[in-house]
Amino acid sequence: PDQCNLLLRKSFSTLANAFTHYVPSYVHFLATAYDMRPAYADHRRWLRALLHRREQTRGDVPRLALKDPFHMWHLEALLDVYPDATIIQLHREPTEVVASLASMCETLQAVDADSRRQPGEIGRFCLFLLGLGLQALERARTALPATRFVDLSYRELIASPGAVLAKLGGRLGFDARGVAVEEAGEWLERNRQHGRSRHAYSLDGYGLTAADLDAEG
Repeated sequence: PDQCNLLLRKSFSTLANAFTHYVPSYVHFLATAYDMRPAYADHRRWLRALLHRREQTRGDVPRLALKDPFHMWHLEALLDVYPDATIIQLHREPTEVVASLASMCETLQAVDADSRRQPGEIGRFCLFLLGLGLQALERARTALPATRFVDLSYRELIASPGAVLAKLGGRLGFDARGVAVEEAGEWLERNRQHGRSRHAYSLDGYGLTAADLDAEG
């Protein structure tokens, strides 16, 4: 289990590469001028290969939960390849999202860089990246039926993951009462977010303000 971008990287078709490398032209190309359908078709072939052993030994294919924030940039292409998929959109405060992404990009892009980029440059880069994603999301939600989407609150998920899972089970038609769910709930209770330490980041650390986010739309 891992995020989908590890499969999409095999076709060099994931904006996860924008986390580790500062290449705005690649971001613009992949988000605006590139047809992701062949990449998602390749992604589907990889999943079929991974599921082959289970299908042979148990005679079934499990319901899959695909997780990757970069699906947001390409929802229409994803749903063309996976026409029975439901999109679960997690809502979080934009100020937290931008600052968190900037912090991660700053760390990852420094690994192979000869010199570190200025925080303000990284902040603007992340605002550009997320702006393209939100525009794509808005287009998809306008074009696609509302029934294809489930909206969740990030704060609600962090506060009550078990309750959120039960709500999803009712909406999507799966049993959220099994032993594995109970054990996952116990693990989450023992390992709550920020239980040991908290990673600190803020907009102003990257030369941005809430007004900059509002201006971006």
